[in-house]
Amino acid sequence: MLCPKCSAEVPEGSSLCSQCGAQLAPGAAEPEIKARPTKLGLPLLPLLGAAALGVGPFLSWASVEMGGALQGLQVWPPASALYVLGALAFIVTLLAKGDEHRLSAALTFIGALSLALVFHFVYFVFDQGVTWGNVREGFYVTGVGAFFTALAGCPLFRQIMV
Repeated sequence: MLCPKCSAEVPEGSSLCSQCGAQLAPGAAEPEIKARPTKLGLPLLPLLGAAALGVGPFLSWASVEMGGALQGLQVWPPASALYVLGALAFIVTLLAKGDEHRLSAALTFIGALSLALVFHFVYFVFDQGVTWGNVREGFYVTGVGAFFTALAGCPLFRQIMV
């Protein structure tokens, strides 16, 4: 059994935790599994995903023959939605502190929508004649950010990462 206050292993039937001294109720339930927080008390993965979603649209997404590199916002107008989704993921992570179920649902939705937009970009650029060799770092940073955000919302992943 685990102490609900400090999560230390406590022998079954103990009335006090040997680590922190907390009083244990008989048959106390195991504490709910939560995401590993940063020193600020916030989960790190959605913050990294939000940062990548916020930065990615401003990086170069594609190289063109004549004009050099183009930002995601220049090449593909929906990239501005990814910037907004990154900001939203950051805000949700800050506001939902301690409410794991709402945080998980919101991050899964934001991540899935972001991934859909990033994959839509692939269809867009190939329609414009751009090849994989011309896709630049902004696409990859944004894709990783969308993936991290979606993964941070996945309940199974949240249990594994504890």
